[in-house]
Amino acid sequence: MPPAGQRGSAATCRYRVTASRTGGDCWKCDLRTCAQGAQGADRYGGTLARCAGEQVGDLGDSMVRTGLAVTFMGWRYLVAEREAQTHKRGLWRGSFEKPQDWRRRRELLAPSR
Repeated sequence: MPPAGQRGSAATCRYRVTASRTGGDCWKCDLRTCAQGAQGADRYGGTLARCAGEQVGDLGDSMVRTGLAVTFMGWRYLVAEREAQTHKRGLWRGSFEKPQDWRRRRELLAPSR
């Protein structure tokens, strides 16, 4: 992922992944705005970006479809997640708790301040 604040454009390659899994694909990443309005970060401090490669396409879709990631709020990758779940790919081979469910449970169990 490019450093925070760098945006990809259709004309330039901002980040080249050298890992064999991507075959050295050229990636363009754009920071996203979360529901709380923070540019490029979620409420937990995580970077929010949409990345696409020339060979792979939408990285998020690819990761969810292969079971390497799960959806979080919204519908964008829901079909890809259901496909991974149906075919028991990646995380879906076993049982696990989605991060958002874990956070919700933890917040509900936390003592009031």
